[in-house]
Amino acid sequence: MKKTAIALAAIVAASSSAMAAEFTVFGKVDMGLAYSNVDLHSVGTSETFSMDSGNNSGSRFGFKGTEDLGNGYAVSFHLENGFSADTGALPDGGRLFHREARLTLETPYAEVSFGRMGALTAGAGTYDIFQAYGDALDGGWAYTVDINNWADRSRYDNMVTIATQKFAGFKGYAQYSFGTDSTDKLDDNVTNERATQRYVGVGATYDLGQLSASFFYDSVLRQHTTDSSPNDAHSLSLSVAYDFEVAKVLFGAQYGWDENINFFTASSDDIAADAKGLKADGYRLGLSSIVPLPCGTLKAGVYYGDVETDDDIKGKNFNITVGHEYPWSKRTFSYIGLGYKNAKVEDKAGKTIEEENSFTAMLGLVHSF
Repeated sequence: MKKTAIALAAIVAASSSAMAAEFTVFGKVDMGLAYSNVDLHSVGTSETFSMDSGNNSGSRFGFKGTEDLGNGYAVSFHLENGFSADTGALPDGGRLFHREARLTLETPYAEVSFGRMGALTAGAGTYDIFQAYGDALDGGWAYTVDINNWADRSRYDNMVTIATQKFAGFKGYAQYSFGTDSTDKLDDNVTNERATQRYVGVGATYDLGQLSASFFYDSVLRQHTTDSSPNDAHSLSLSVAYDFEVAKVLFGAQYGWDENINFFTASSDDIAADAKGLKADGYRLGLSSIVPLPCGTLKAGVYYGDVETDDDIKGKNFNITVGHEYPWSKRTFSYIGLGYKNAKVEDKAGKTIEEENSFTAMLGLVHSF
């Protein structure tokens, strides 16, 4: 009886503590079916029809909370992991919170976040800014429906993010990762900063009525282990969007130097060796729209990329996508997605090294909790 009373007292104390601060358990489950047809120059045509998790938006679960410290100050946290809803499996890599693990100090002037989070141009997580401003099908969509159209960025470990409060429509951002991937031996526990891979990004957004825009510079500072270590990757990213009410139109553009290039959707094992792992200079463009309809929301986009290596190897990308989302409630919606992609790598003589023509059709259901 005494042990029971102690346990009850502990539960009441924990509940009182939770009441003093905002705490939420949240998540999303995305289940769907997808048909994919991939015609790859080096291996021929393959078809798949499968049940998938995360074709529209990655299945996930997590915890978040905020404590108000008074006078405009607060502390918040966000812990989030993905999973495959069709199998129940967690992501590889041994991370308990693969998608985001963030602690944030909020002040009247800026917020400062520490932990694992998405890069400003990655299309993932709390600080998904560039693609949110410049791509109607921002993040989530799989197969040929808006994938591999932008620079190679990801979620990074050991990240510090500073985001200012909004002043006269402007909001500034800065990010730095001391070591991008601890599971791939790219941690921050090194004596020389060049002994690991790091990331840096800076930029700003602007919002005025129905107009919004963003501009970012970011760089992957690659690991240097020998005299022939690779150059760092650099990109400039610009997005502009305008809401015409009958439709919102979004435009995104990037120019990069020494960027990792992979326009293909096919498995890396199937792609010709000379067509993958390219470090190239060039641009990417995207024009897309969000159209509210009586029967849901229509999203469509067209994307083009053109890059070239120092050895005059050229890579090109053309991707056209259409998606529709229908809300059944505030927490549940169904989706349909269609996408076509042509990706090509040519040598300096104009001969095709690798080319992909692929088509995807998908449908599914997403529930948030």
